[in-house]
Amino acid sequence: MGEAPEAARRRQEALRRRPRSRTRSSLRPPRLCARRRDRPFATIGYEADLTDEGDAWLRLRYQADGEPLDYKIRLVTTIPNYGGRRWWFICPLSRDDGGPPRRVAKLYLPPGERYFGRREAYELTYTSCQESGKYDRLFASIREQFGRR
Repeated sequence: MGEAPEAARRRQEALRRRPRSRTRSSLRPPRLCARRRDRPFATIGYEADLTDEGDAWLRLRYQADGEPLDYKIRLVTTIPNYGGRRWWFICPLSRDDGGPPRRVAKLYLPPGERYFGRREAYELTYTSCQESGKYDRLFASIREQFGRR
């Protein structure tokens, strides 16, 4: 079954208004807004330039502790075995061991920090790691109780 005429017309209008190049637009940069109880509490502006894969970047603009921040994060690509192209962030935080910057799929901004960075830079762990061993004492106690009987 085909689309309803009104839905098809709206879709065609949206396609006509879409900028031809998605790599860099002269339009106002987009913003993401986090909401709590339907009120915005954090806003981040971003802009990306993907025209040259060797010099691609993502620019972030936001406030941390009332201080405005504006910086670029380098982007790189790899070609997976299954085809296509995969984009990566280059972590903007320096490494403790002085090694080269790390390529990561996700960046994090923990509470109280100013810059986005990789999970390891902020010593963040997954919830499952934090819960690992959570019940060890309970199980040891149960084993001890049943082992005595």
